[in-house]
Amino acid sequence: MQLINVAGQKQYLAWIQKNINYGWLNRDKNRNLTYRDYSVSCPIGVIQSYEASSIVTFMQLCPPITK
Repeated sequence: MQLINVAGQKQYLAWIQKNINYGWLNRDKNRNLTYRDYSVSCPIGVIQSYEASSIVTFMQLCPPITK
């Protein structure tokens, strides 16, 4: 986000937003937990907090996609 906000590299915003949405879609919907590998469904078992935090962090820092 610093690359976008500070350095003006806005071409990366759509890519980041797409990854956020993809990771959230692959969350464990029963627990609303995400996983470090956005391309696979979140494992059902125990997940370390660090593994589950990146999407949530991105969601706090990145503006949502507007239509």
